[in-house]
Amino acid sequence: MSEDVPVPGGTAGFARALGIDPVPDRARFVAELTRLTVDIPTVNTFLAQHPAAADLVPVPLSTSVWGQAIFRRPISGAQLFGAIISDRRASFVCHALAALDDETLQFFAEHPALLRRVYEHRAGVFAAFGSSLRVSRGRLVLPGGDAGAVLWEAALKQRVDQPERFIQELLERGGGRVAYVYDVLAQLDASKTAFALGLWIEDRGVRAARFEALLAATTAAEDNWEISTRPFIRPLNNQADDLTSRDATPTSTRKPKARSRSSSSSGTTRSSTPSSVRLQADPRAE
Repeated sequence: MSEDVPVPGGTAGFARALGIDPVPDRARFVAELTRLTVDIPTVNTFLAQHPAAADLVPVPLSTSVWGQAIFRRPISGAQLFGAIISDRRASFVCHALAALDDETLQFFAEHPALLRRVYEHRAGVFAAFGSSLRVSRGRLVLPGGDAGAVLWEAALKQRVDQPERFIQELLERGGGRVAYVYDVLAQLDASKTAFALGLWIEDRGVRAARFEALLAATTAAEDNWEISTRPFIRPLNNQADDLTSRDATPTSTRKPKARSRSSSSSGTTRSSTPSSVRLQADPRAE
């Protein structure tokens, strides 16, 4: 579910113009460049000066899908690379799509309205967490399997067999922070995923309340995190990330608590961790 498109001036020349060294290999060229904050005027100047193409690189989805869903205008294969790289939101969408399997890409190709909405409203969130999405046989494959799906469906009030609505709600809920929890859980091994979802709790009501509390705590925390504009930055010491290092042995049914905040002498509240040190680069983006 990709199309080889030409890079004006060649991959080496284009990377050199943007100060990128070493030059990413052909297979990863688009994925790597769409992760970077490039200087758009420099890109446009280079494209104007190098109309001839030298190398082909794979871009997820077809030129026709990009033209219909994202740019809403006819676009040729020769124009596609430049159109994506010179549009930050299109670059964000492309970065996430480049990480998806063929069946999931096919789903997006068949749902251009969803692609358009993501591009217009949640491109940054999609870039940050979209790589964890998997659609198979018309259903989303969720962290925690079928038991986990019950919790996610209740929390988002959307069904996994209606992926378009589910994905839209996931990306938009809580400014993208619910999608962050989803992404973190998708990276965990089975035991830690089960622990995070509370699948060891027999009482389904308690289990659902615990999961809702996790989502609420994560959504309320790190209010300075601007996912839409800085999708490849992660908060330090975030509650969701704590799950990656926590002992997955079930010992308690306590609800997750929001990140602690300390009170000043004036009675106002402030984060216990300075905002200047609470963000770090996503290690998967290195």
